[in-house]
Amino acid sequence: MAAVSGALALSALVAPAAHADELVGDTKISNVVVNGGKPVVVAATGSRSVTVTFTATDNSGIAWAQPILYRGPDIDRAETGAIANSSDGTAKCTKVNATTSTCKATFTLKQRYNLINEVAGSWKVWALAAAEDGDYAQKDNAKSFQVQRLSKLTVNASPEPVKKGKTITVHYLGSGPLFPRPHSKSAAAQA
Repeated sequence: MAAVSGALALSALVAPAAHADELVGDTKISNVVVNGGKPVVVAATGSRSVTVTFTATDNSGIAWAQPILYRGPDIDRAETGAIANSSDGTAKCTKVNATTSTCKATFTLKQRYNLINEVAGSWKVWALAAAEDGDYAQKDNAKSFQVQRLSKLTVNASPEPVKKGKTITVHYLGSGPLFPRPHSKSAAAQA
């Protein structure tokens, strides 16, 4: 919850209130990509680094941008979240031309801090791009992405060799929240 409080406090200091998408002027946010377009898979311990990239445009150029990761119906009612690892929570924006910048931010998601079993699932990117002329674009859900818990499943069937119509028992051992202990299941072999 501290991550969300920090994110909300930071966004209150540097951005307009985040109740819905806001657009002042001709600023645009596009091409938002989280974790290279792949789900964020996290283990039961440690932390996970996640990168967000996007394009920001305005006829006067981009002054700065800020993405925030969160889980919840909107950023004001977020269950958890994360601000960028930079000292001020903003993205590093690189000027492509006079009107366009590509922006990148890295986040660290930590177990028992902003990652617990209950917050696996759909997360969102809140994003703000501020232009040199005072225009801005703010998107409450610039991109949705999946956070998944790492689970592994190992199986072994016996007796071997398996024969059609005979009963086999499959023993499986997994790790992660979906497979907390060993299990076995018996069934007739089909083919």
